[in-house]
Amino acid sequence: SWIIFKINCNITPNIDITISAACAGSITTCCDITSSGTYTLANNISSGGSCINITASDVELDCANFSILYGSSTSNTRGVNASTVSRINISNCNIIAPNATPTNRVGIAFRNVNDSLVRNSTVNNSLAGTAALFTIVARTTIQDSTLDGRNSTGGTVRWLTNTNGTLRNSTIYASLFGSFSIEAGSGNRMLTSTIDDSGNNRAVFLGTAASSTTLANSTITCRGNGFGLLMQTSNNIIEN
Repeated sequence: SWIIFKINCNITPNIDITISAACAGSITTCCDITSSGTYTLANNISSGGSCINITASDVELDCANFSILYGSSTSNTRGVNASTVSRINISNCNIIAPNATPTNRVGIAFRNVNDSLVRNSTVNNSLAGTAALFTIVARTTIQDSTLDGRNSTGGTVRWLTNTNGTLRNSTIYASLFGSFSIEAGSGNRMLTSTIDDSGNNRAVFLGTAASSTTLANSTITCRGNGFGLLMQTSNNIIEN
């Protein structure tokens, strides 16, 4: 028999992603990316609310190892948000929710986003919210990145729906809700990654609507009293 969790997919009410100005190619403050192209951070940027909102396809956002600080005073905010676009590449970013007061903050939020990549980035959302939340996405990858959701009640990485997505060469931390959840979608892969969960929930969770998932060459550490791997579905491959 399966242990069934109630999953509330409607976790983003009244999202505040209002940002005032369009981004220039060299980004010096929080802004909207409204045209295709390459955008590079020139310095650390910060906002009490959301910071970067992407509304165009074919966008390369290179943070050049600078930081995006967001949501310091407002709940329901996003560090980087993209919706109904394709081919979004985010690299070399440090995305941080800097304090514990606001709730429901998400470091990287993709909704209806396809063929996209998060690479060589760190997302620290260890105080309130979710580091990365993907909803209705396809062929979207997290690679060579660290995502920290310790002490967060929203889980660290949640793929509400991702098809043919990949988590590769990355590390995920959690202590309360769970580390890495694939709740729906098929053909997803977790490769050469490390999951470190010190809570009492589940380190890796495959929901009833997630199928044909491959977990390979990865390490799952469950330091609490929860599940290292909880699967509610079949036709999965676990190797090494």
